[in-house]
Amino acid sequence: MDLKINHRERISYGKGKRAIYLTAYAIAIMQYALNQNYPHLGFLIIDSPLVTHKDPKNKKDESEDAYIQQSVADKFYIWLSKNQHKGQIIVIENDIPPKDIHNKINYIEFSGTTDYGRYGFY
Repeated sequence: MDLKINHRERISYGKGKRAIYLTAYAIAIMQYALNQNYPHLGFLIIDSPLVTHKDPKNKKDESEDAYIQQSVADKFYIWLSKNQHKGQIIVIENDIPPKDIHNKINYIEFSGTTDYGRYGFY
C-alpha cells in the first residue's frame, strides 16, 4: 500500500518527488494525530528530503522527476518556518536552507570544523 497522487502510484515518480511526498505525508500524519489527540511521539526526524535536488542546468541523463526545482526546496523550508505546528520537526539535510529564514528556525550547521557552525552532532 502506498500513496496515489494524481491517479499515479507514488513509486512511479522520480526519487526527488517521492521524497517530498513522503515527507509531506509524514508531517500530515503527525499533525492529524496530535490535533485529534491520538497517540504520537510528537516529533519527526526527516533525513534528506531534498537530497536528490540538483540544478536542472546540470542535469544529465536522469529522469526529470528526479529533480526538484529550487523554488520547491525554498518553499519547503519557508512553509516549515511559517506554520506553527504541534510537535517538533527536525530536518537533516546536506543543503543550506534560504538565509532569510535562518532566524525563524533553529538552524544548526554541522561543519566538521571548529571555525564555524558546530563540529559534529555529538
